[in-house]
Amino acid sequence: VSTQSTWGKGLTSEEAEAIFVRADVNKDGILQLSEIVTCIEAVVTDYSKSVEFQAHQASLKASWVAVEPALQSIISAFYVRWFEKYPQVKPYFSNVTVDAQAPMFAAIVKLVVEGLDDVPKTIPALQALGARHVKYNVPLEEFSSLGESLFWSLEASLG
Repeated sequence: VSTQSTWGKGLTSEEAEAIFVRADVNKDGILQLSEIVTCIEAVVTDYSKSVEFQAHQASLKASWVAVEPALQSIISAFYVRWFEKYPQVKPYFSNVTVDAQAPMFAAIVKLVVEGLDDVPKTIPALQALGARHVKYNVPLEEFSSLGESLFWSLEASLG
């Protein structure tokens, strides 16, 4: 799986879907955990070696100075937005409260940003997170709603 040509503009949902289709090695329409792991490793490794990654890394780290102190309120705004605009995702959280989930999500955001200096070391933690979440059977399209809501909450909170 190679994504080198897409990083300058970011992945569209179609490009992301194409990556996952290629990752479906046995072509059964369902990504097995091993296929997901292989796909994520390839995408992240390709990206972390790109010139664009270095620019994004510098930008994220500079922004993190403003984000980190406001992270809890940003995450709270994220969940409000996500559940209001995409109510179909709320059932995935029926066994956990937002008050319990928000600190875990904030910790992952922090792990990702702080892990930008050593991507290979960060990958296993993200793989473990993905493995824990496979059992929820969240459709791929819900991840774009998560991203949209997170970016909205960042912009709403930080201007």
